[in-house]
Amino acid sequence: MPASRATLGFSPHSGWACVVALAGSIDAPAVVARGRLDLSGPSVPVQPYHAARGLPLPQAEALVRRTREVAQERAAAGVGGILADLRAAGHQVADACIPGGGTAVPPSLASILASHPLAHAAEGELFRSALLDAASGHGLSVLYLPARELPARARTVLGRDEGALREALAAMGRAVGPPWRRDEREAALAAWLALASA
Repeated sequence: MPASRATLGFSPHSGWACVVALAGSIDAPAVVARGRLDLSGPSVPVQPYHAARGLPLPQAEALVRRTREVAQERAAAGVGGILADLRAAGHQVADACIPGGGTAVPPSLASILASHPLAHAAEGELFRSALLDAASGHGLSVLYLPARELPARARTVLGRDEGALREALAAMGRAVGPPWRRDEREAALAAWLALASA
């Protein structure tokens, strides 16, 4: 029996991400996996740029670098585990969608630490980048676009208005049962876009 095609969608946060896998037709995909990836650990802060504010710059750089390394290690392991489970269940996974941020983050750590909004933006970018590297490192083709653009892109690509998309996502949740919160719905929408855009 040929493997069914599945895609991954993510809803990233500081220190963790929700992931949903969809398979089936573009018109009626089904949730085949979902979960939470922990991207932080006890040795590093969940909000590294906030924790680095007030530290001497060399210590701040070391803290951010270590947090990035932990996030990359955990993202690679988490994505690898999900892919192994899906492939063992007979799914072929080649595509993913990761929503990006909407704020440009400057390269200067000093500039980031001087701005509370930039600290938030940089933390989001750190964990999204870890997911992007993990997905790409596992051979997935990744659709990466600002999170605010996902609904409009979904309406265009999937040919459904906002109400129809909302109902379709709610139906996916009813089919698999709780938890099916905003994070699961956003990750499912991302996975659906990956399925349609591959």
